[in-house]
Amino acid sequence: IRRLYSKDQILLILQNNEEIDKFLPLFKLFSYDSELLDFPAWDCMPYDDISPTKSIINRRFKTFKQREKIRDKPCLILTSIDALIQKVPITDEIKKLFLKFTTKCSYNIIQIRKDLQDLGYKRVNLVLEPNEYAIRGGIIDIWPLGEAVPYRLDFFGDQLDEIKIFNPISQIANTKVNSILIESPIEVPLNDINVDNFVTNYRKIFGPVVNKDLLIHTIKTKHRLEGVEHWLPLFYSTNLVNLFNFFNPSLVIAKNDLLSMIKKKIKEIQNIYNEKSTFYEENRDENNGPLTPNKLYVEELELSQCLQKINKCFI
Repeated sequence: IRRLYSKDQILLILQNNEEIDKFLPLFKLFSYDSELLDFPAWDCMPYDDISPTKSIINRRFKTFKQREKIRDKPCLILTSIDALIQKVPITDEIKKLFLKFTTKCSYNIIQIRKDLQDLGYKRVNLVLEPNEYAIRGGIIDIWPLGEAVPYRLDFFGDQLDEIKIFNPISQIANTKVNSILIESPIEVPLNDINVDNFVTNYRKIFGPVVNKDLLIHTIKTKHRLEGVEHWLPLFYSTNLVNLFNFFNPSLVIAKNDLLSMIKKKIKEIQNIYNEKSTFYEENRDENNGPLTPNKLYVEELELSQCLQKINKCFI
Protein backbone atom coordinates (compact mmCIF):
# COMPACT_ATOMS: atom_id res chain seq x y z
CA ILE A 1 0.00 0.00 0.00
CA ARG A 2 2.84 2.40 0.84
CA ARG A 3 4.34 1.93 -2.62
CA LEU A 4 0.99 2.55 -4.22
CA TYR A 5 0.13 5.80 -2.45
CA SER A 6 3.54 7.23 -3.17
CA LYS A 7 2.16 7.86 -6.66
CA ASP A 8 -1.66 7.58 -6.40
CA GLN A 9 -4.58 8.77 -4.30
CA ILE A 10 -5.91 5.71 -2.50
CA LEU A 11 -9.16 5.41 -0.55
CA LEU A 12 -8.83 2.62 2.01
CA ILE A 13 -12.31 1.63 3.23
CA LEU A 14 -12.20 -0.04 6.64
CA GLN A 15 -14.96 -1.63 8.67
CA ASN A 16 -15.48 1.14 11.23
CA ASN A 17 -13.84 4.00 13.14
CA GLU A 18 -12.14 1.52 15.47
CA GLU A 19 -10.26 0.03 12.53
CA ILE A 20 -9.23 3.51 11.38
CA ASP A 21 -7.79 4.21 14.83
CA LYS A 22 -6.04 0.83 14.78
CA PHE A 23 -4.32 1.22 11.41
CA LEU A 24 -3.67 4.98 11.41
CA PRO A 25 -0.67 4.81 13.82
CA LEU A 26 0.85 2.01 11.73
CA PHE A 27 0.75 4.04 8.53
CA LYS A 28 2.13 7.07 10.37
CA LEU A 29 5.33 5.15 11.06
CA PHE A 30 6.35 5.38 7.41
CA SER A 31 4.32 8.29 6.05
CA TYR A 32 4.49 12.05 5.94
CA ASP A 33 1.51 13.83 7.51
CA SER A 34 0.67 15.35 4.12
CA GLU A 35 0.36 11.85 2.63
CA LEU A 36 -2.02 10.42 5.21
CA LEU A 37 -5.61 11.50 5.85
CA ASP A 38 -8.30 9.96 8.02
CA PHE A 39 -12.02 10.49 7.55
CA PRO A 40 -14.03 8.72 10.28
CA ALA A 41 -17.80 8.39 10.28
CA TRP A 42 -20.05 10.32 12.63
CA ASP A 43 -20.15 8.45 15.93
CA CYS A 44 -23.93 8.53 16.24
CA MET A 45 -26.79 6.64 14.64
CA PRO A 46 -28.57 7.91 11.50
CA TYR A 47 -31.48 10.22 12.40
CA ASP A 48 -30.24 10.32 16.00
CA ASP A 49 -31.25 12.99 18.50
CA ILE A 50 -27.61 13.60 19.42
CA SER A 51 -24.72 15.15 17.52
CA PRO A 52 -21.42 13.54 16.56
CA THR A 53 -18.72 14.20 19.15
CA LYS A 54 -16.58 17.27 18.62
CA SER A 55 -13.44 15.17 18.30
CA ILE A 56 -14.93 13.38 15.28
CA ILE A 57 -16.15 16.63 13.73
CA ASN A 58 -12.66 18.08 14.26
CA ARG A 59 -10.93 15.16 12.53
CA ARG A 60 -13.31 15.31 9.58
CA PHE A 61 -12.88 19.10 9.32
CA LYS A 62 -9.10 18.72 9.21
CA THR A 63 -9.42 16.30 6.30
CA PHE A 64 -11.92 18.58 4.53
CA LYS A 65 -9.28 21.32 4.59
CA GLN A 66 -6.33 19.06 3.75
CA ARG A 67 -8.18 17.70 0.76
CA GLU A 68 -7.96 21.13 -0.88
CA LYS A 69 -4.17 21.09 -0.52
CA ILE A 70 -3.58 17.54 -1.79
CA ARG A 71 -6.22 17.45 -4.53
CA ASP A 72 -3.75 16.18 -7.18
CA LYS A 73 -1.04 14.77 -4.91
CA PRO A 74 -0.42 11.15 -3.84
CA CYS A 75 -2.02 10.25 -0.52
CA LEU A 76 -3.77 7.56 1.47
CA ILE A 77 -7.23 8.29 2.90
CA LEU A 78 -8.51 5.99 5.64
CA THR A 79 -12.27 5.92 5.96
CA SER A 80 -15.06 3.54 6.97
CA ILE A 81 -18.18 2.02 5.40
CA ASP A 82 -20.46 4.32 7.41
CA ALA A 83 -18.48 7.36 6.28
CA LEU A 84 -18.61 6.15 2.68
CA ILE A 85 -22.40 5.92 2.75
CA GLN A 86 -22.86 9.47 4.03
CA LYS A 87 -22.72 12.40 1.63
CA VAL A 88 -20.55 15.46 2.32
CA PRO A 89 -20.76 19.16 1.39
CA ILE A 90 -18.72 20.77 -1.33
CA THR A 91 -16.80 23.30 0.75
CA ASP A 92 -16.47 26.03 -1.89
CA GLU A 93 -19.54 27.78 -0.47
CA ILE A 94 -17.97 28.58 2.90
CA LYS A 95 -14.20 28.40 2.45
CA LYS A 96 -13.99 32.21 2.31
CA LEU A 97 -15.62 32.54 5.74
CA PHE A 98 -12.81 32.88 8.27
CA LEU A 99 -11.19 35.15 10.84
CA LYS A 100 -7.46 35.79 11.02
CA PHE A 101 -5.72 37.09 14.12
CA THR A 102 -2.19 38.50 14.01
CA THR A 103 -0.15 39.86 16.91
CA LYS A 104 0.41 43.63 17.17
CA CYS A 105 -2.78 44.30 15.16
CA SER A 106 -5.84 46.04 16.61
CA TYR A 107 -9.26 44.40 17.00
CA ASN A 108 -12.61 45.12 18.61
CA ILE A 109 -13.31 42.40 21.19
CA ILE A 110 -17.07 42.98 21.01
CA GLN A 111 -16.93 42.47 17.24
CA ILE A 112 -14.77 39.37 17.68
CA ARG A 113 -17.41 37.84 19.93
CA LYS A 114 -20.09 38.51 17.31
CA ASP A 115 -17.92 37.16 14.50
CA LEU A 116 -17.18 33.96 16.41
CA GLN A 117 -20.88 33.47 17.12
CA ASP A 118 -21.65 34.04 13.45
CA LEU A 119 -19.10 31.39 12.47
CA GLY A 120 -20.85 28.93 14.75
CA TYR A 121 -18.34 28.78 17.61
CA LYS A 122 -19.81 28.06 21.03
CA ARG A 123 -19.09 30.36 23.96
CA VAL A 124 -18.16 28.49 27.16
CA ASN A 125 -16.60 29.28 30.52
CA LEU A 126 -13.62 27.00 29.90
CA VAL A 127 -12.36 25.88 26.50
CA LEU A 128 -11.95 22.10 26.49
CA GLU A 129 -12.91 21.06 22.94
CA PRO A 130 -12.68 22.27 19.33
CA ASN A 131 -15.25 24.83 18.16
CA GLU A 132 -15.35 26.52 21.58
CA TYR A 133 -14.24 29.94 22.80
CA ALA A 134 -14.17 31.83 26.10
CA ILE A 135 -13.70 35.53 26.90
CA ARG A 136 -12.31 36.80 30.20
CA GLY A 137 -11.60 40.51 30.12
CA GLY A 138 -8.84 41.06 27.57
CA ILE A 139 -8.15 37.35 27.07
CA ILE A 140 -9.84 35.17 24.46
CA ASP A 141 -9.32 31.40 24.50
CA ILE A 142 -10.33 29.59 21.32
CA TRP A 143 -9.95 26.12 19.87
CA PRO A 144 -10.15 26.39 16.06
CA LEU A 145 -11.69 23.50 14.17
CA GLY A 146 -9.06 21.30 12.54
CA GLU A 147 -6.38 22.24 15.09
CA ALA A 148 -4.84 19.84 17.58
CA VAL A 149 -4.48 22.54 20.26
CA PRO A 150 -6.33 25.64 21.51
CA TYR A 151 -4.92 29.18 21.53
CA ARG A 152 -4.96 32.09 23.99
CA LEU A 153 -5.23 35.62 22.59
CA ASP A 154 -3.96 38.23 25.04
CA PHE A 155 -5.05 41.81 24.33
CA PHE A 156 -3.63 45.05 25.66
CA GLY A 157 -6.50 47.42 25.02
CA ASP A 158 -7.52 46.83 21.39
CA GLN A 159 -4.09 45.53 20.38
CA LEU A 160 -3.47 41.78 20.22
CA ASP A 161 -0.32 41.56 22.32
CA GLU A 162 0.45 37.86 21.95
CA ILE A 163 -0.97 34.49 20.92
CA LYS A 164 0.01 31.35 22.81
CA ILE A 165 -0.84 27.67 22.55
CA PHE A 166 -2.28 26.43 25.84
CA ASN A 167 -2.97 23.07 27.44
CA PRO A 168 -6.75 22.52 27.79
CA ILE A 169 -6.22 20.36 30.89
CA SER A 170 -3.80 22.53 32.89
CA GLN A 171 -4.91 25.74 31.10
CA ILE A 172 -1.23 26.77 31.05
CA ALA A 173 -0.09 28.73 27.96
CA ASN A 174 3.43 28.28 26.60
CA THR A 175 4.45 28.33 22.91
CA LYS A 176 3.98 31.65 21.12
CA VAL A 177 2.71 32.00 17.54
CA ASN A 178 2.35 35.08 15.36
CA SER A 179 -1.09 34.41 13.87
CA ILE A 180 -3.99 31.95 13.73
CA LEU A 181 -6.84 31.30 11.33
CA ILE A 182 -10.38 30.61 12.56
CA GLU A 183 -12.51 28.94 9.88
CA SER A 184 -16.22 28.30 9.63
CA PRO A 185 -17.46 24.80 10.51
CA ILE A 186 -18.51 22.63 7.59
CA GLU A 187 -20.70 20.24 9.59
CA VAL A 188 -22.71 22.42 10.29
CA PRO A 189 -22.06 26.05 9.26
CA LEU A 190 -24.02 28.48 11.43
CA ASN A 191 -23.24 31.75 9.70
CA ASP A 192 -26.18 33.90 8.59
CA ILE A 193 -26.08 32.73 4.95
CA ASN A 194 -26.21 29.03 5.77
CA VAL A 195 -28.81 29.49 8.50
CA ASP A 196 -31.03 31.30 5.97
CA ASN A 197 -30.48 28.37 3.60
CA PHE A 198 -31.62 26.00 6.34
CA VAL A 199 -34.82 27.92 7.07
CA THR A 200 -35.72 28.27 3.39
CA ASN A 201 -35.00 24.63 2.55
CA TYR A 202 -36.79 23.30 5.63
CA ARG A 203 -39.95 25.25 4.79
CA LYS A 204 -39.86 24.01 1.18
CA ILE A 205 -39.90 20.42 2.40
CA PHE A 206 -42.02 20.51 5.54
CA GLY A 207 -44.02 23.73 5.26
CA PRO A 208 -44.56 26.38 7.97
CA VAL A 209 -43.80 25.50 11.60
CA VAL A 210 -45.51 27.12 14.58
CA ASN A 211 -43.76 25.34 17.47
CA LYS A 212 -40.93 27.65 18.64
CA ASP A 213 -39.03 24.71 20.15
CA LEU A 214 -38.35 23.10 16.78
CA LEU A 215 -35.13 23.55 14.81
CA ILE A 216 -36.42 26.00 12.25
CA HIS A 217 -36.84 28.53 15.07
CA THR A 218 -34.00 27.58 17.46
CA ILE A 219 -31.48 27.61 14.59
CA LYS A 220 -31.81 31.39 14.41
CA THR A 221 -30.57 31.81 17.96
CA LYS A 222 -28.01 28.98 17.61
CA HIS A 223 -29.30 27.41 20.82
CA ARG A 224 -30.61 23.89 21.56
CA LEU A 225 -29.16 22.44 18.36
CA GLU A 226 -28.27 18.94 19.54
CA GLY A 227 -28.56 16.59 16.56
CA VAL A 228 -28.84 19.37 13.96
CA GLU A 229 -26.10 17.67 11.88
CA HIS A 230 -28.72 15.21 10.63
CA TRP A 231 -30.25 18.09 8.66
CA LEU A 232 -26.87 19.03 7.15
CA PRO A 233 -28.08 19.20 3.49
CA LEU A 234 -30.47 22.03 4.35
CA PHE A 235 -27.58 24.37 5.17
CA TYR A 236 -26.31 24.33 1.60
CA SER A 237 -27.64 25.68 -1.68
CA THR A 238 -26.06 22.79 -3.61
CA ASN A 239 -26.54 19.05 -3.19
CA LEU A 240 -24.11 17.05 -1.08
CA VAL A 241 -21.80 14.62 -2.90
CA ASN A 242 -20.47 11.11 -2.27
CA LEU A 243 -16.92 10.48 -1.04
CA PHE A 244 -15.78 9.17 -4.42
CA ASN A 245 -16.64 12.48 -6.06
CA PHE A 246 -15.26 14.44 -3.11
CA PHE A 247 -11.84 12.77 -2.90
CA ASN A 248 -11.65 11.51 -6.50
CA PRO A 249 -9.35 8.56 -5.65
CA SER A 250 -7.50 6.66 -8.37
CA LEU A 251 -7.71 3.39 -6.40
CA VAL A 252 -10.10 1.97 -3.81
CA ILE A 253 -9.03 -0.79 -1.41
CA ALA A 254 -11.70 -2.58 0.62
CA LYS A 255 -12.75 -5.93 2.01
CA ASN A 256 -14.52 -8.46 -0.20
CA ASP A 257 -17.86 -7.95 1.54
CA LEU A 258 -17.96 -4.19 0.88
CA LEU A 259 -21.02 -4.23 -1.41
CA SER A 260 -23.03 -6.54 0.83
CA MET A 261 -22.21 -4.39 3.88
CA ILE A 262 -23.23 -1.25 1.99
CA LYS A 263 -26.53 -2.86 1.02
CA LYS A 264 -27.18 -3.94 4.61
CA LYS A 265 -26.43 -0.51 6.07
CA ILE A 266 -28.52 1.35 3.49
CA LYS A 267 -31.46 -0.91 4.31
CA GLU A 268 -31.00 -0.17 8.02
CA ILE A 269 -31.00 3.58 7.32
CA GLN A 270 -34.21 3.25 5.28
CA ASN A 271 -35.89 1.35 8.13
CA ILE A 272 -34.88 4.01 10.66
CA TYR A 273 -36.21 6.72 8.34
CA ASN A 274 -39.52 4.89 7.92
CA GLU A 275 -40.00 4.80 11.69
CA LYS A 276 -39.04 8.45 12.09
CA SER A 277 -41.30 9.50 9.22
CA THR A 278 -44.29 7.64 10.60
CA PHE A 279 -43.78 9.16 14.04
CA TYR A 280 -43.39 12.64 12.51
CA GLU A 281 -46.61 12.36 10.48
CA GLU A 282 -48.48 11.42 13.66
CA ASN A 283 -46.94 14.32 15.63
CA ARG A 284 -46.02 17.01 13.08
CA ASP A 285 -46.48 19.89 15.51
CA GLU A 286 -44.12 18.40 18.09
CA ASN A 287 -41.25 17.02 16.00
CA ASN A 288 -38.71 18.05 13.40
CA GLY A 289 -39.31 16.50 9.99
CA PRO A 290 -36.78 13.80 8.99
CA LEU A 291 -35.04 14.18 5.64
CA THR A 292 -35.42 11.40 3.10
CA PRO A 293 -32.31 9.17 3.11
CA ASN A 294 -31.18 10.26 -0.37
CA LYS A 295 -30.54 13.80 0.95
CA LEU A 296 -27.76 12.76 3.34
CA TYR A 297 -26.98 9.18 2.35
CA VAL A 298 -25.81 7.65 -0.91
CA GLU A 299 -28.05 5.18 -2.71
CA GLU A 300 -26.76 1.69 -3.46
CA LEU A 301 -26.94 2.17 -7.24
CA GLU A 302 -24.92 5.39 -7.08
CA LEU A 303 -22.14 3.73 -5.08
CA SER A 304 -22.08 0.72 -7.40
CA GLN A 305 -21.76 2.96 -10.45
CA CYS A 306 -18.92 4.91 -8.86
CA LEU A 307 -17.06 1.71 -7.97
CA GLN A 308 -17.36 0.49 -11.56
CA LYS A 309 -15.47 3.57 -12.78
CA ILE A 310 -12.60 3.32 -10.27
CA ASN A 311 -9.68 0.92 -10.01
CA LYS A 312 -10.29 -1.27 -7.00
CA CYS A 313 -8.66 -3.99 -4.97
CA PHE A 314 -10.76 -6.25 -2.74
CA ILE A 315 -8.88 -8.08 0.00
